[in-house]
Amino acid sequence: KEIGGGVSPADCGDDVEIALDLMQQLAVHRSSEGHVDAIIPVGGWPMYNEIKWREFVNDHRHLKLIVGDSIGVQVELFNRAYVDALVGQVPYQMGEFAIETLLKINKKEPIHDIITGTTLLEMIRFPLDLAPRDQEMNNIGNLAIVGYLFFAVVAGVILYFTGWTAVHHRRNDRVVTASQPAFLYMILAGILVFASALIPLSFDDQEGTYSKEGVDIACMCPPWLICLGFTTAISALFSKVWRINRLFKSAQRMRRVTVRPRDVLGPFFVLLTANVIVLTCWTVLDPLTYQRVDGEGTDHWNRVIS
Repeated sequence: KEIGGGVSPADCGDDVEIALDLMQQLAVHRSSEGHVDAIIPVGGWPMYNEIKWREFVNDHRHLKLIVGDSIGVQVELFNRAYVDALVGQVPYQMGEFAIETLLKINKKEPIHDIITGTTLLEMIRFPLDLAPRDQEMNNIGNLAIVGYLFFAVVAGVILYFTGWTAVHHRRNDRVVTASQPAFLYMILAGILVFASALIPLSFDDQEGTYSKEGVDIACMCPPWLICLGFTTAISALFSKVWRINRLFKSAQRMRRVTVRPRDVLGPFFVLLTANVIVLTCWTVLDPLTYQRVDGEGTDHWNRVIS
């Protein structure tokens, strides 16, 4: 589709520098119609400045360049892969037809064709019918099962220790009671939420699996799960350390102090609120999105292969 809006076509007035400037403007052009994928100068003027043409091509390797004419400098640049195709006239045939036409006019012979067509010289770097591209999409594929299995292992261990804590707490086990089960449950819950980040990390845009919107959401889930899980576990550990510190200080003062399980809620809610505020701003203002980046290397026809 041709870019309109007065941008293309453009007239360089057969000026080499103006032609190169116009090509530079087209190369960086962005509009509602999209960006430029190919530029077709109908004359060879921009290639006459060989140095600047090389610089332009090196800066915009993604562009397809098909240029009119096929003079010596253009053919040399073509052979060095600095243009994708040349379409030139055949001067010898043009001169031959011109002389024959003038001779007929001089002999007063009839001329039936007002316009006499000549063949064109075509030089292209790629076949008109390209073979199918063998592109490696680097999808996660069956490796996603590994992520699910790791999460299942963590979840199984968490459930086991949750049950173990509950059973020993009912038996009034001294160690479990002294550790305060509420703290232990919070640590286990935090680890479970933290480990659940493995699930969205196993999503990708493989055909037939998840939509673009789905993988975009999956990209933003790990920060939430990791931060909230870490906050839950670390707040319980922080409260336990704080509890021990208070007990030691009270012992020095010969005072009896009881640190209740609900005392953990203060640090927990402070840390949780701070994390939620930051994560919410991140999600609303500049969320993570699933994007594909071209890998290094192309095939023989300059097509991305990974």
